[in-house]
Amino acid sequence: MPQPSITFNLGQGGLGQPAQGQDYISGMQFYGTAPGTFVANIPQAVFSLPDAVTKGITNDYADETAATGTYLITTKGNTGDTIVAIITEALPNGKTQTVNLGLYTVGSSDTTIALQGAAWAAIINAGTYSHGYSASFTTATLTITARKGLGINLNSGTPLGITLTGAFAGTITQFSGGVYSKKILWYYQIAEIYRNYPQAKVWVMFTASPSILFTELQTLQAAANNGECRRIGVYSFTARTAANVITDLGAMNTIGTTLFNNYMPCEFIYSPNIQTVSDLSTLINLQNTTYPYASVCIGQDGANVGTTATPGGAQLYVNSGVSVGAVGAAVATKAKGAISQNIGEVGAFNLSNGLELAVPAFTNGQLASALTANLLNQLDGYRYIFLTTYTNFTGTYFNSDYTAAPQTSDYNSLARNEVIQKAVRGLYAGILPLLKSRINLNSDGTLTEVSMQQFKTNASPTLIQMATAGDLSSGMVLNGKLAKGVITIDPTQNVLSTNKIVIAIKLLPVGYANFITVNIGFVPTL
Repeated sequence: MPQPSITFNLGQGGLGQPAQGQDYISGMQFYGTAPGTFVANIPQAVFSLPDAVTKGITNDYADETAATGTYLITTKGNTGDTIVAIITEALPNGKTQTVNLGLYTVGSSDTTIALQGAAWAAIINAGTYSHGYSASFTTATLTITARKGLGINLNSGTPLGITLTGAFAGTITQFSGGVYSKKILWYYQIAEIYRNYPQAKVWVMFTASPSILFTELQTLQAAANNGECRRIGVYSFTARTAANVITDLGAMNTIGTTLFNNYMPCEFIYSPNIQTVSDLSTLINLQNTTYPYASVCIGQDGANVGTTATPGGAQLYVNSGVSVGAVGAAVATKAKGAISQNIGEVGAFNLSNGLELAVPAFTNGQLASALTANLLNQLDGYRYIFLTTYTNFTGTYFNSDYTAAPQTSDYNSLARNEVIQKAVRGLYAGILPLLKSRINLNSDGTLTEVSMQQFKTNASPTLIQMATAGDLSSGMVLNGKLAKGVITIDPTQNVLSTNKIVIAIKLLPVGYANFITVNIGFVPTL
């Protein structure tokens, strides 16, 4: 026999202010070796970017392996001959920049390859403070170590060039061995959260790698003060195909269902690594799934280079070779607005500061401007979240707040889900004290008005507050009280036999101006 409990059944009715209470609390699930004070699979609350840095999410690139390239001097130069290393670094969108490591001119006392190589290395190292590269010389080989932050940037192509005059001759071995920093990618996501919403509270957890069932998400939510995250961003470096993404969403939705049944509901905003999905038209239609607890963000910055300390998302994509989704920005936007707001609301949520996210791109590196209107419409119709701009209007915005559910579902958006989840949380807290309470009956066996009113009274405050705040339509409240029909209890239900009371609650959501039609024309008279 099951223990006494309260069960919420979500209805399908044919139809999501500044954050209040705990609506601003989010989570971020990262994968890799837990840095600093973090311990694997144990979340910590982060309250600001400096707080995250203190706890170990830093921009120091400590986990990066720098690429190295070499030049073997086979013929020494004569007095007055020159040699210089020129590095061509990759920038977003096929652009490049060159870095001059300093010109070495052979002095009269530099009479051997060993002396010339050492002097050349000294020239490079004297400029390290400026260009970031360093050099060493052993026997006849100059080894150049890439500057901090480049990751895999120099691993391909022919970025190392040697320009020389006179007798110098040698052999170039191009850069290799660069490994990107995971820490800077985690730092970027946290920085994006606090750039978009400085008041955020974020529970951050590190897991070595994603599990097949994503059970780590349940661990995170349960450990976050028993489930206070309203949404959790999931950022993974593991390469995913279009089919993998659907499998992942299904697993996340199962976790979401479990959390809901344990009175800890939340939404998952997933940023998969689809860097290898070159054709976005192959992404699978989310209209054909029923995973309302999960959303997919496939937008990222398309042009910002930034600096080594504060790199832009587009440059991070080049330097890491993995998707750098705007999941941090999505989590922040959902946290700072009213839970009933669409994160794509144009008048409320400009994502760009003029640099970051100023140019929309997708997480496979393609610029949004390079896609046809038909493909963009398809991705929107398939219910993926990405970045967009509007003609003659400043800013960058999310296209919408879709979940992986059909348009016909009542739970097809982050807003609708967070609204009903807030109602469930509040109703649970209000009704729980009445669990196993006595229910008086009339002489005909029906519930007394007093008994029914007790449940209505405990359920009302949450709904009144939400309607007053604008997360539910104001028509639910009349003269400070819930309108008739919002909460109904059938007095004829047989509680003596079932030991169960059924309460029906109807929520009137707010609508959304997703489409606006303006009829305009000339007339002879008004």
